[in-house]
Amino acid sequence: MPTNVTGVIARAKGAPVELTTIIIPDPGPGEAVVDIETCGVCHTDYHYREGGISDDFPFLLGHEAAGRVSAVGEGVTNVEVGDFVVLNWRAVCGECRACLRAEPWYCFNTFNATQKMTLEDGTELSPALGIGAFAEKTLVHAKQCTKVDPAADAAAVGLLGCGIMAGLGAAMNTGGVGRGDSVAVIGCGGVGTAAVVGSALAGATTVIAIDRDPKKLDAARRLGATHAIDSSSLDEHGVVAAVQELTGGFGADVVIDAVGRPETWRQAFYARDLAGTVVLVGVPTPDMQLSIPLLDVFGRGGSLKSSWYGDCLPERDFPMLTDLFLQGRLPLDEFVTERIGIRDIEKAFGSMASGDVLRSVVVLCARIDHVVTSGTFSLDGGTWDVDNNVWIVGDDSECVVIDAAHDAAAILAAIGDRSVRAILLTHAHDDHIDAAAELQAATGAPVLLNQGDRMLWDAVYPSAPPTGTLSDGQIVEVAGIALEVLHTPGHSPGAVCLSAPGLQTVFSGDTLFQGGPGATGRSFSDFPTIIESISAKLLTLPAETVVRTGHGDTTTIGAEAPHLEEWIARGH
Repeated sequence: MPTNVTGVIARAKGAPVELTTIIIPDPGPGEAVVDIETCGVCHTDYHYREGGISDDFPFLLGHEAAGRVSAVGEGVTNVEVGDFVVLNWRAVCGECRACLRAEPWYCFNTFNATQKMTLEDGTELSPALGIGAFAEKTLVHAKQCTKVDPAADAAAVGLLGCGIMAGLGAAMNTGGVGRGDSVAVIGCGGVGTAAVVGSALAGATTVIAIDRDPKKLDAARRLGATHAIDSSSLDEHGVVAAVQELTGGFGADVVIDAVGRPETWRQAFYARDLAGTVVLVGVPTPDMQLSIPLLDVFGRGGSLKSSWYGDCLPERDFPMLTDLFLQGRLPLDEFVTERIGIRDIEKAFGSMASGDVLRSVVVLCARIDHVVTSGTFSLDGGTWDVDNNVWIVGDDSECVVIDAAHDAAAILAAIGDRSVRAILLTHAHDDHIDAAAELQAATGAPVLLNQGDRMLWDAVYPSAPPTGTLSDGQIVEVAGIALEVLHTPGHSPGAVCLSAPGLQTVFSGDTLFQGGPGATGRSFSDFPTIIESISAKLLTLPAETVVRTGHGDTTTIGAEAPHLEEWIARGH
């Protein structure tokens, strides 16, 4: 069955990106569906939005991604469900003239998925670089999935999927940088800084970073540059002279242009030593023209190269570079300036343009944080000591809190600096809401409660109503995950559970526990009602669904469902 997910598209040239529903078809022959964990925000995505790549709008943006294979089509043998992969946009065919002459990194017939992902109205989407990974899931050709060590941080190794691999490969593959070489890199954004890192890793003893932005030069120095040239006040000749001064008057053995403009390419051409190498890895726009005396091309000799994707071979390079990262020899994590939510992509384009980041990385794999708090529960004249489960669902940018129990400080510590989109209450017994007011004051988040429990709320907060309601079928979205409200009365009239299919989880509050239904022997509770709620709303969920409860240990729907008749017979 096709899957509906949340994704980010560029609908029209220059228009702000949109968060919308994407339809992912089941994988066909040779295809795979990947659950995206992280995806870097690359200049290429911005160029797609601006119409600089093509005019095949709407585009499903994102391509610098890592995740896990969740489904494969017929005939797929290189990956299987559960594999941790970095996506690549040059899945080589093995049969074209480049592949047959043993240069598969130049493959002229790379693979993409055959089927199209669409909008809900059937509009076909053009996935960025054949990937489209600003989404919870994406459909790709199986050969676009490169297995790497799952111990690696997805945010770091996912960057190998485009810009960082382009820079590393421009130095190590295309430029052929070797031990003792001198290298100059013009433009120290993500790609250029990766070229600095690649040059140092390959053994270059002189690595010169050139940029107009002091912040970028500082980052380049930190990551391996031996010298830095601030070009903000230099013309083309000044840049060339500065490089020659740092290389004995000769120029660098390899000069890498990571900007891709005529003036920077000319700087690269003249800043290299005689018979040296120029590598163009920055991408020019279609209107750019280059003028240079042909006699200079002949007279200076050497190699003038373009680097496509760092001339990488993903199945060779991605695992090797991931291993170097895990060994502490390749600082991929230093490129991750910030981790953001899927709603922050438009803002990330601005940060990228201002030079404030090497990479913003979208975290699409929401996580569940768990806090246990202690306090008391009081009802019908009795008071009991209790430990409560507080669940926090989100990513590194935003989250929701499920039940505000006892200890606001402990909950706030688990939230950290994330934005809290809502405080969701599974019911209004005092042990589940006694920290709600303090938590709301600290975060500014709305408190949402089913109105069936308003009398319980009012007993604790008589003059401060909840901000809003939780109604059956209502959807609360956070970090690309949809939480569906299931009204499950019985433990209390307004009790709800929150189902998160994308996390294979249901947050059951006090409706269902390991071993049976919640208590119904107190005011406002009813055993037949809670049994009906569990039967109709919870036991119909997939058996593998994890049940995260309001107190005690987790369980699964599959573990609890066989015991329904036993619960009914015992009456609790």
